[in-house]
Amino acid sequence: MDYVSSVKHTEFENRAKDADDLLLRATQGDRGALEELYRMFSPQVYAFALATLKNVEDAKDVLQDCFVSLCCNSENYQPQGKAKSYIMTVTNNLCLMLLRKRKRNADLPEEDWMPQIEREELTPYEKALLRECLSSLDDLERQVIVLHVVSGYKYREIAALLHLPLSTVLSKYFRAQKKMQEKFK
Repeated sequence: MDYVSSVKHTEFENRAKDADDLLLRATQGDRGALEELYRMFSPQVYAFALATLKNVEDAKDVLQDCFVSLCCNSENYQPQGKAKSYIMTVTNNLCLMLLRKRKRNADLPEEDWMPQIEREELTPYEKALLRECLSSLDDLERQVIVLHVVSGYKYREIAALLHLPLSTVLSKYFRAQKKMQEKFK
């Protein structure tokens, strides 16, 4: 392992350890720790919930419920350097419960998901192209793309979060990537 890789690996381990410590403190009633966890993970929780539920209000509800649940229902959490995975599993479970409860899986209107992935550094042309590319994907493909590209999850993490085989996640990702590349031609 070269020096740069070892530094990045050490930084990742430190962030994971910090997140673990914050989650443990939050479960013990430390509001400051819960606020810091919220700052660290709320964009990822919201993006995942929005990609899963396809509804802005539902995603906001899951975001709030996730952190309330972390504070109130995680007393058995054992720090193992996996706070991010734990938080995203809570998010996924809340999304699944909401989908079961409401028995709906409506398409996500473009005006809801585009603002979440548009970047300021993109030109109007690039934004239009991105909008067109993502609208060509089915719901699961879009969800996998958002989790990997926007939230930075690895394929194995996505498979665990979505309760899918790794091969399915990979095929959805590469199929989505191919569809998006075809839009560029």
